[in-house]
Amino acid sequence: MVNWIIISFLIVIGFFLMIFSLSNREKILIEDLQKDSEYEFFESLDGATYYTTYGSEEGCPLILIHGLSIPSFYYKETAEALSSIGFKVYIYDHFGRGYSDRSKSDYNM
Repeated sequence: MVNWIIISFLIVIGFFLMIFSLSNREKILIEDLQKDSEYEFFESLDGATYYTTYGSEEGCPLILIHGLSIPSFYYKETAEALSSIGFKVYIYDHFGRGYSDRSKSDYNM
């Protein structure tokens, strides 16, 4: 009986903590992040796509494409290491990730 009361209490506390954390989330516009960033953007009809490059123009081009769950800045150290051995490395963010805009087009299947 005591275990049931403790479990119920913890569930109620967890619920209220979740509601509190969701209601007090800081709202940051992607445009504000883009404006303050040191990166470059390619403008298309669907919005701005963030990209950056590492290495010299003479290097062999190499494009690093991130997965769906992380933005491209996780590749910074990898890009720096690859550029130090002669590659011209390009990294960019997919729409909806990192500093890139959320797509303005309709999603469909």
